[in-house]
Amino acid sequence: MSLNTIDILKKLFASLKFEKRIYLLGMIILSIFSGLMEMISLGSLVPFLAILSDPNVIWNNTIVRSISSTFGINNPNEFILPFTIIFCLAAIVSGLIRLLNIWLAGKLAASIGTDLSTLSYGAILNQEYSDYLSRKSSSLMSTITNNIPSTVSVLNQLILLINGIFVFSAILFTLLIINPFISSLCILLFGLFYLIIVLVTKNILAQNSKFVVEKNSYLIKLIQEGVGSIRNILLDQTQDFYLSEFSTIDKPMRLKYAQN
Repeated sequence: MSLNTIDILKKLFASLKFEKRIYLLGMIILSIFSGLMEMISLGSLVPFLAILSDPNVIWNNTIVRSISSTFGINNPNEFILPFTIIFCLAAIVSGLIRLLNIWLAGKLAASIGTDLSTLSYGAILNQEYSDYLSRKSSSLMSTITNNIPSTVSVLNQLILLINGIFVFSAILFTLLIINPFISSLCILLFGLFYLIIVLVTKNILAQNSKFVVEKNSYLIKLIQEGVGSIRNILLDQTQDFYLSEFSTIDKPMRLKYAQN
């Protein structure tokens, strides 16, 4: 993440309302809890599989045997049901928390998007008339109708990324406890793979985003001209010209969207 991006995120966070910051903090806490549930879910998988294959593996542990006697378990086969219930509950709770995080992330991003749109529209309405004349109306419309929705989408993915980092860290920690060598090797390979992807696509994404912003403003301008000059277009029968211009701009812009 570049310094410019970090500065933008800092300014964006500073512009958030107090309740939005509390909401974001609550999501971070929920993400930590989600990571802990992933640890429990993954950690319960190993003894669950061990009991299914050979219940005596757990039964031979003196600590487990002493605890089990407290609950009236005197046979290793009796471990199967409680461990199955524990594993299923852990997996279900972990999945529900993950879904809750996704829903809350979308809700928070949408709420921030509303605030940004309102601030942008207010800034447009309150600017000096001379400033308004010096700027293209298509650029102003593009900011509210397209650039801010794109920002909301990025915010949503960023919040999910934060959640993913906590979950990944919890899973990684659990795997390192289970098998340090294999886990370290997988981390190295996957880390190298993703680093190569980031280095290769970083400049492409930046160029595509710049292209989309510029062409989108021009596209809105073209639509405004077409609608505003509809009488002349019908009289002169220049529909094909405007359609050709529209297609020439829209198609490469959609392709850049798809690439991103």
